Amino acid sequence: MNTSNQRSRYDEATGYEHDRPDSGASKAVLGAIAIMVVVAAIVAFVVVSVLGGDDTADAPDLAVVDNADVADTVQQQPAADAPESDDTTGLAAAPAPGAGDTFGQAGAVELGVVGVVGAPLGAFDPAVEDTAVGTSAPAVTASSLRDGSTVSLEPGTPRVLAFFAHWCEHCQAELPELVQWLSQNDVPPSVELIGVSTVVVPERDNYPPSAWFNREGWPAEVLVDDGDVSLLQAFGFNGFPAFIAIDAEGKVVRRASGNIGAAGFAELVATLG
Repeated sequence: MNTSNQRSRYDEATGYEHDRPDSGASKAVLGAIAIMVVVAAIVAFVVVSVLGGDDTADAPDLAVVDNADVADTVQQQPAADAPESDDTTGLAAAPAPGAGDTFGQAGAVELGVVGVVGAPLGAFDPAVEDTAVGTSAPAVTASSLRDGSTVSLEPGTPRVLAFFAHWCEHCQAELPELVQWLSQNDVPPSVELIGVSTVVVPERDNYPPSAWFNREGWPAEVLVDDGDVSLLQAFGFNGFPAFIAIDAEGKVVRRASGNIGAAGFAELVATLG
């Protein structure tokens, strides 16, 4: 005879007999659990009410690779909200430049409008043969980080495009190294060098990009990508720093990504010499 206040239950699957509480005890336990859940919900509501909350993201969903040999990556993130501006175009205006600054002059914007004509290049993967080599790069238009003027990139001039994000640690290491190399070496006169400011996020470090390019002394034109990173994706990149060499016919000669350094940059430029 079972003298405890429990009854036996036979488990057919295991052949073991388990004790289980009678229905009265079960109801008491369930009642206690229900009270605890209600109390926890009330406490959570009070905490949220006091601290506040926001369903919106503070910045695009960026996945950063912590490897100096691999580019930081962006996973098709939503457009970053541009800061409020008095500019009638609704673009993110650049702050007033200091004396002698090249970028961020009157009319410049930190986040611009981009036009792309032609099919975007296939996604670049440095681990495999680049099938984009020899194909036509898209023609693009974008705003200059100097003064907001429109710049068009079409066939007719060989050029190297270099993509940087102001908050990217790899880009912050790469840009000054390339600036130093450029101060000691000449790019062939026929080759146009263009930087691209991409994935601009006002909430992240080293903003605004115009001040960063000024501080580092970047000696060439810089174009401004839009909130959808249309320039970056048009040339098949999902990370940065990234580079592409395009010949005078508008054909892709070479692409590269990550910290290629002065030596890698020199080799890229030489493909157009």
